[in-house]
Amino acid sequence: MTRSRVAVPRGTLALTRRTNERKLFWTPASAEVHQGWLYALAIAQHEEGLLVHHGVLMGNHAHTLVTPTEATDLGAALRWMHRESARFLQEHLLARGYDAP
Repeated sequence: MTRSRVAVPRGTLALTRRTNERKLFWTPASAEVHQGWLYALAIAQHEEGLLVHHGVLMGNHAHTLVTPTEATDLGAALRWMHRESARFLQEHLLARGYDAP
């Protein structure tokens, strides 16, 4: 289990998220994969008021630089981001004949 992080309003955080078993699920084989991940970031930003400064998608992990505002529930924002990106990735893989992770 990941340790809790201290989130100060207006304090910038560097977040890293890995895939299950460190498999290369996010290998950007098409622009569609990258767009799906960016969409998940946009959902979290819109729903929770999270300020997203920078994001890098790697084959098996992602780095994101964010700033929570006073109104941001960081846990809820991360749940939005992770849930939407996982849903997209599962649908993307299934549509191309791969098994969902």
